[in-house]
Amino acid sequence: MKLVKTLLAVLCLVPALAFAASEKLAVINEEAIIKGSRQVLEVKQQFREQFQAEFERLKKIRDEGRALKERLKKEADFLSEAERKSLIIEVQKKGGAFNQLQQNLALAEQQQLKQLLQQLGPKVDAVLQELSEKYDLDLIMKKQGVAYINTKTVRNLTTEVIEALNKK
Repeated sequence: MKLVKTLLAVLCLVPALAFAASEKLAVINEEAIIKGSRQVLEVKQQFREQFQAEFERLKKIRDEGRALKERLKKEADFLSEAERKSLIIEVQKKGGAFNQLQQNLALAEQQQLKQLLQQLGPKVDAVLQELSEKYDLDLIMKKQGVAYINTKTVRNLTTEVIEALNKK
């Protein structure tokens, strides 16, 4: 029975080994492509400039909240119960305002990046097609889904994709 299982396992692996030995493979790191893309960096910079006032307001709310917490710590022994409760409520309000503004900014940035990524998709596909033809590749895989990559036999196209996208 053990022999049958072993033979079955070997027979299942033979096609995969034959494919790996005869085919040309490459990988890409999508996250690195996105982070290294000039277009993404430009959109992030434009976002920072566009929402500069909101980011400053976020920083101000954060600083005010910290100051209130610090005051609460330092003066806790000297405050009446009503003053202490009032300060706690104020800290909570600042925290809520901070969280809300931070979430709104993150959502706005996420929406802008999503739009850009939809525009970048066809460009990335075109670059991958060019590189596939250039290197006569049979398969390009996402690095995130691979447990091990032998860099001697599998080409990493990430840097080349970033450079090609930044030229366009």
